[in-house]
Amino acid sequence: MVTLNAGAGTLAVHVEGPAKVAVVCKEVADGYEFSYVPPTPGVYMVNVKYSNITIAGAPFRSVVAGIRSPSSIMHAFHMEPLRG
Repeated sequence: MVTLNAGAGTLAVHVEGPAKVAVVCKEVADGYEFSYVPPTPGVYMVNVKYSNITIAGAPFRSVVAGIRSPSSIMHAFHMEPLRG
C-alpha cells in the first residue's frame, strides 16, 4: 500500500476467513507492505483502513487454494476487490 504524501495516520489490516490469520506489516520507503499465511484453503476477506477510513476497493476477496507444506506455503493465491 502506497501511503507516500498521505499524511500522518494509522494503517489497519484485518483478515477474516475459515481460519485465524496473523498479519505481518512493515513500513517501507513509500508506504507499507503486509503479508499473511493462511493455514487452510478458502475465501478470506482482507479489509484495509488508513486513519480509520476504508481504502478504495476494500474489502478484498482472497481465494486460497492448495495445501500448506514445509516446502511450499501456498500453491495458489488470488486477491481481487470485492464487487457490490
